[in-house]
Amino acid sequence: SGGGNGGGGMGNIVQQSFSVTSATTTLTLSNNVASNGRAMWLNYQGQQQAYTTHYTISGQTVTLLFTPQDGTFIDVIYARA
Repeated sequence: SGGGNGGGGMGNIVQQSFSVTSATTTLTLSNNVASNGRAMWLNYQGQQQAYTTHYTISGQTVTLLFTPQDGTFIDVIYARA
């Protein structure tokens, strides 16, 4: 395996938290997600949510396929593209 830049392990991992309400339908991430959006873990109230079941992603926009409760949080951890 060669050297060079970009290997770097955890430097490409981003964690973001969002305060959400029942009116929240999308989240905007700070970066694009690696693997066409698949390299992402979305937790709602501590529960892991499933891609295409609970959310979809296009670019930096996460579309929720469920209605959050008012005053709750979504935590997203992803590999930056």
